[in-house]
Amino acid sequence: MKGRFLDMILVLLIMVVMGMSTAVARASESSGELGVGPGASSGGSIGVTLRIPEMVRLSGLRDLDLQWESAGNRFHAENGLCVYRNAGGDYSVVASSTTGGGNGFVLNADDSEIAYNVEWNAQRLEDSQRVGPFSDGHPTSLDCNGGENVNLQVHASAEQVGAADRLATHSDTLVLQVVAE
Repeated sequence: MKGRFLDMILVLLIMVVMGMSTAVARASESSGELGVGPGASSGGSIGVTLRIPEMVRLSGLRDLDLQWESAGNRFHAENGLCVYRNAGGDYSVVASSTTGGGNGFVLNADDSEIAYNVEWNAQRLEDSQRVGPFSDGHPTSLDCNGGENVNLQVHASAEQVGAADRLATHSDTLVLQVVAE
């Protein structure tokens, strides 16, 4: 119960931050009749409206440390994520490399660079390009009931790593954005 309440608070907070209206209550201009005498009463009615906006949430993100995978002849890491999408609607994904700047996913160590690849449920993503629509968003739980519904994979082939100018820790910040369709 407490987790569900916190989920609802989080959704409301996200919607306020995004400038969305979550609910609108409208009262028509009506008044009940004047009740007079013992046991007097008065009543009336109002209309109540709830507008449900497009909602989407990405969770489960954690830093990735690529490790050698000899079977694939590459450095590889993956992360199980959760995409919530209300009413089971579609969404798209934009993945951006802060080092690549729209010119590919790039790991950097000073002047040494390594290109790498990103996949979303086995579909290759391109730097700063919107890809979708996807229809696998969880329709009712902000955190997929503690599970995951998306597999994010990041890898760099032996050839890509061999192109590095020096031995060093190369890094990037991968920015992921899910967008309601």
